[in-house]
Amino acid sequence: MVFEGKTLETMGEIFDTALDVAKTGNSDRCQKFLTSYVEYIVSESNLNVAEAENIAKSNLGYFAGYYSNEVYETINKAYGAVHPVFGGNPFDLSPEEVYKWGLEARTK
Repeated sequence: MVFEGKTLETMGEIFDTALDVAKTGNSDRCQKFLTSYVEYIVSESNLNVAEAENIAKSNLGYFAGYYSNEVYETINKAYGAVHPVFGGNPFDLSPEEVYKWGLEARTK
């Protein structure tokens, strides 16, 4: 993926750039990043734009869930990204709720 002339080769680079852009609070720049990411996903797959946008937002929400509530909220606000497994904010769940969810998901 290329954004603002910089080649992003890994998901880590993509997420770090997404977070840096989100932290600026510049909604136009955030939209340009998301558009670039979606176009990249489309170019690498057989997905249409809507499907690729869902994947992009899911990826960003998933990665943000490994950081902190602050990072998660920053990514959510900038891109409308939510965690694909827990929905909403995973930091709103207690460890016990996550554990219980995991046990239930395992049996399905």
